[in-house]
Amino acid sequence: MDSSVDYLIIGGGIAGVAAAEAIREQDKSSRVSIIASEPHLLYSRVLLPSYLKQKIKREQVFMRSIDDFDKLDIHFYAGEEVVEVRPTAHDVVLHSGNTVRYRKLLIAAGGQARSLPFDSAAGILDIHRLQTLDDADRLYQALPEIHEAVVIGGGFIALEFLEILRLRGIQATLLCEGSHFADNLFSPAGSALLEANFAEHETRVFCSETIESIKGEAGKIRGVVTSAGKQISCDALCVGIGIERNLKFLDGSGIVTGKKGILTDSYLRTSEADIYAAGDIAEFEDAVLDITHSVGNWNNAFLQGKTVGKTLAGAKTQFQNLSSYSISNLGFHMTSLGHIDRNLPSVIRYDSASTRYMEIFLKEGAVIGASLINLPNAQSLIQRWIREKQNFAGRETELADTQKILGSFG
Repeated sequence: MDSSVDYLIIGGGIAGVAAAEAIREQDKSSRVSIIASEPHLLYSRVLLPSYLKQKIKREQVFMRSIDDFDKLDIHFYAGEEVVEVRPTAHDVVLHSGNTVRYRKLLIAAGGQARSLPFDSAAGILDIHRLQTLDDADRLYQALPEIHEAVVIGGGFIALEFLEILRLRGIQATLLCEGSHFADNLFSPAGSALLEANFAEHETRVFCSETIESIKGEAGKIRGVVTSAGKQISCDALCVGIGIERNLKFLDGSGIVTGKKGILTDSYLRTSEADIYAAGDIAEFEDAVLDITHSVGNWNNAFLQGKTVGKTLAGAKTQFQNLSSYSISNLGFHMTSLGHIDRNLPSVIRYDSASTRYMEIFLKEGAVIGASLINLPNAQSLIQRWIREKQNFAGRETELADTQKILGSFG
């Protein structure tokens, strides 16, 4: 590994690789290195569910080969770990004890699946996550032997687990801590549509419940006991409760962090000179929404990487993407747009018969976000409202017109 480089990138995911390639588009000769903690070259996290659903082969999740990096003269070091960042010295310390100096540093280290208190209970081996390729490989190998599974979580990863299991004919039970499924994204009316669809797919749902304990023997899970005292038999537990950002290696660095990640401005600059952050780990000033937040999805990570790569190479570029995420699952299509905050006022329109739902969030009358079910054609209009800061103060009835809002996108 080089002991000194021009551009050093911590993180071999889509944000880091997109940044490296954007740097190389403008700077053909400087030294660019990527340090990745995982042992794999770049792969698509969003394709992992398709691999598990047997829609694609494992090799199709990979996005870059070592030849791709060699052609661009980008050095990719897999299976390496940064344990310390030293801004004053302009270097990082590796787990091996070696140091690497940098002229400019990008931190795109992402996060790891959030842990639970019972993760190491009795040496149970049948607890699955869906954050990494290694996670997906473990589950792929286990699926033929799973007959009943409990899924814990209230978001998109929990949805992916449900479809993976049901496509294999595996009985699934969903536990979510919130009062209704995906309560951070949908109102009770929206979640009711989803929960009715779960029932159509023979999936039980228990909300306002968590796992109190695990029952197992000989390293195998046999069931769980919920906080309400329910005993549910299962031979696998699938956990989809979000991620924890990788921040530990920044202790003592002076880099300012926020509620979830590294604080940056809208150019993705951190509090320390020549250090930037992008992807899941960045808690950034959003130039579109006028808020500071973190966004944990693939498209945002890719676009932030591409944007900050231009800035690193000298073409200062503000990040101006409007965050969005969509998923098709168990026959339903769901989308989140912009900033969804259940503390903000919102206007809800839905039609149970057609299973269509729209919730529009307002900040001081202006549209700032939306959650949609089975209304994919509404996305572009709402994105325009957000970008143009359309203000409906005093005109909320326009949003409350069911025929106008839902009928237009049928």
